[in-house]
Amino acid sequence: MNRKLCIIIQRYGLEVLGGAESYARAYAEKLSKTNEVTVLTSTAADYTEWKNYYNEGETYLNGVRIIRFSVKKQRDSRLFEQLSSKIFGEIYPSIELCEKWIEEQGPYCPNLLKYLTENKDSYDRFIFMTYLYYPTVMGIEAVKEKAVLVPFLHNEPPLKLPIFDKIFESARGIIFNTPEEEKLAKRRFHITGKPSIITGIGIDIPNAGKAVFPSPDFKIPKRYILYMGRIDSAKGADRLFEYFLDYKKRTGSDLKLVLIGQEIIKIPKNESIVSLGFVSEEKKHALLSKCLCFVLPSHFESLSIAMLEAMAFKKPVLLSAHCDVLKGHCLRSNAGLYFYCREDFFEALKILEENPSLCEALGNNGYLYVLKNYQWSTILDKFFVMLDDKM
Repeated sequence: MNRKLCIIIQRYGLEVLGGAESYARAYAEKLSKTNEVTVLTSTAADYTEWKNYYNEGETYLNGVRIIRFSVKKQRDSRLFEQLSSKIFGEIYPSIELCEKWIEEQGPYCPNLLKYLTENKDSYDRFIFMTYLYYPTVMGIEAVKEKAVLVPFLHNEPPLKLPIFDKIFESARGIIFNTPEEEKLAKRRFHITGKPSIITGIGIDIPNAGKAVFPSPDFKIPKRYILYMGRIDSAKGADRLFEYFLDYKKRTGSDLKLVLIGQEIIKIPKNESIVSLGFVSEEKKHALLSKCLCFVLPSHFESLSIAMLEAMAFKKPVLLSAHCDVLKGHCLRSNAGLYFYCREDFFEALKILEENPSLCEALGNNGYLYVLKNYQWSTILDKFFVMLDDKM
């Protein structure tokens, strides 16, 4: 069946690294093989200020049609922080204050909203990815009869804002990534009876667990744990540095911490912490194949593609128990350990470092978990049921 699908996402492109954005690109490219897919997005590559980076207008990437709309107002950090302090300090913030916060949150692309209104009859389904940003909040109402929401919910301060109620009311159907996300949504919003499914994302890793290092000059430590993602306080990176360096001090271990991703916060200058920035897929796979384990200290995740990639490489995972989604993955897969605090982290990492056979068993469990739940054939079958449902 050839469907005309429109995906709305705040950022999109090869240079854009982020969980929701990577998810959107993976889906767009998979769906475009059997459907007509158009992505509506901003011209920004960076989410902190929304500076215009790409050219406005129509382009193609890996077979996907993209229409980018310029950001008409970059984020004023001081104003946004002031508004955030005000809005999160009120028990019942007004819709007017919420709308102002959403506009400052960005990306402010009024022409994207105009396109939605003028082209609502041109597509079979409009798929809005992430609940938090201006294009979804202000755009979903215009096409609500055909709107499917992929919210990427976290248990975070903005979730309480009343402006988000209308998004869930407007959506004809909702696609969740995990049971924990669905449970959170049902606690927060009145969505009982609304069509919904739980999907996730397909993980395509070539030769998972068998990658080789791409070149002799690509040098990494002999023994290390691996973090992949934005190196930011919001992801718990500062807490990870503190816990890891304390672990090193207390145990004398020769383990190092290798980081892949954009540096948002300052990284401690320490020979045991190696930051590689952005790396190619080939190098990422090589790093995954050799690490002791994958670590993710974030309290706010709605799926974690990086964690699933690590599992596909048969690596045990060490995850924050403060995030229900990550803890849920751990419990369902039996593929790793989780920690609440410094002492938990210490004990869990020590167990992994001292028990190779346990690491192997956990890694095999993770691989089977991904194989059973996160293959594209399984994911897309469920996805198409939602898209084709009359709702």
